[in-house]
Amino acid sequence: MKYLLNPLILFLCIGILANPLLTDVPELDGYDSFIDQVIEDWNAPGIAVAIVKDGELIFGKGFGYRNIEQQQPVTPQSLFAIASCSKAFTTTAIAMLVEDGLLEWDNPVRDYLPDFRMSDPYITGHITVRDLVTHRSGLPRHDRVWLGTPFTREELVDKIQYLDFSRGLRETYQYNNLLYVTAGRVIEEVTGTSWENFVDHRILTPLGMTSTNFSVTDMQLADDFAQAYTVNDNDLQMAPFRNVDALGPAGSINSNISDMAKWIQFNLNQGVVMLDTLLTPRHIEQLHQPRVVASGSTDDEELSFVNYGLGWRISSYQGHRMVYHGGAIGAFRTLVTLLPDQDIGIVSVTNFNRAQVNRVATYNAIERLLDLEHVDWSTRLQERISDPREPECHDSPRLTHELTAYTGKFEHPAYGELEIAYADDQLSVTRYGETSKLEHCKFNTFLREGGYWGAFRSRTQFTFVVNEDDEIDRVLIPLESTVDDIIFERIN
Repeated sequence: MKYLLNPLILFLCIGILANPLLTDVPELDGYDSFIDQVIEDWNAPGIAVAIVKDGELIFGKGFGYRNIEQQQPVTPQSLFAIASCSKAFTTTAIAMLVEDGLLEWDNPVRDYLPDFRMSDPYITGHITVRDLVTHRSGLPRHDRVWLGTPFTREELVDKIQYLDFSRGLRETYQYNNLLYVTAGRVIEEVTGTSWENFVDHRILTPLGMTSTNFSVTDMQLADDFAQAYTVNDNDLQMAPFRNVDALGPAGSINSNISDMAKWIQFNLNQGVVMLDTLLTPRHIEQLHQPRVVASGSTDDEELSFVNYGLGWRISSYQGHRMVYHGGAIGAFRTLVTLLPDQDIGIVSVTNFNRAQVNRVATYNAIERLLDLEHVDWSTRLQERISDPREPECHDSPRLTHELTAYTGKFEHPAYGELEIAYADDQLSVTRYGETSKLEHCKFNTFLREGGYWGAFRSRTQFTFVVNEDDEIDRVLIPLESTVDDIIFERIN
């Protein structure tokens, strides 16, 4: 029990934290100036960092602006979307149910969700709860099923049966948000309440995470929340909020560094809070243990290869074990990092679509606290930024039909519906209220023009297919790189 002598002080400090907390920690001298420089170097709008060590919150401060237009500064209370850092809350909730005797990690998912289906019958019957949350199902990301769509949580899980696998069960690591949604549905079926209610009742409330919520709708009702920005040619542009309520268990939580410091302390103190054991150390340790190799190589000698545990990644930094997870949704980026052997935890959040900023802030803090060799991560990571490769178009493209022949509605059972329209000698595509132009590229292939915020990435290829009756009846779109193009069939 690492901090039983002072938990009350810790939680009171975090709870009333309205201004920067800077304790007398010599190792962090100059750290705030360092972050100011990071903001300048990256042209970032804002960032907030909290550091916990030996049971105490030793640093908590906001930098820059949470809203540039209104000149509102980031504070320790500013809410940010933490995105996939939500996954560890879901696995912690499952661990609590395992400890309660209501669920088993290695039982088949269909023991709890009898109607659950995948496109492979064998995997349907054998995939376990543990497989869902360790990204070893064989199903690749298929993120465009949920991004920007109106589907409910139940509908998202139902659509999994129409998605193609790229690997076999437990064959390799492939990150998948939809299966975390499924894990949340398991929690809901076992408990008879929503994932949100269970996480709030069993985790957030006992930890005193009173500002944390589950929806950007609620987030924007708070007095202190961040507006996100994306960088384009070094210019910052306001990014829209994206409602991902249905994605909940995989990434819908919004929080601030004050609350997240409590979450860090809970993990570092082996599940004990205010003399109350919310989860036994044995189960906390299981969450933090490697389960599958996520990356067998690294470009950086300071970092080891990466494993995935139960909602956490496991690696090392300059020889020190590191348990961490990042989060990215829209233009928000978060990084939560634990160094359990040194009783250190760091959370960094930013309203900027460059996750490198979180890494720079985190690694520098680790170097200072552990007296490690300083690495110029800011320069190194900036040098690695590259523009995405554009699809190739031929010099002499030729269409097989008049443009009006390409119009109509097309549908995939999991990815949903899209509509191709014609106006002013131009095709456009609309999917769930978002419209983008289609520019002719080559033969029957068009490129979708537009930003990342829509249903597809910028410059996505749309290839129309002609049937034996010389009619255009399908459109193929590469929405998941590890499987064949997704086929949308004409429905009118």
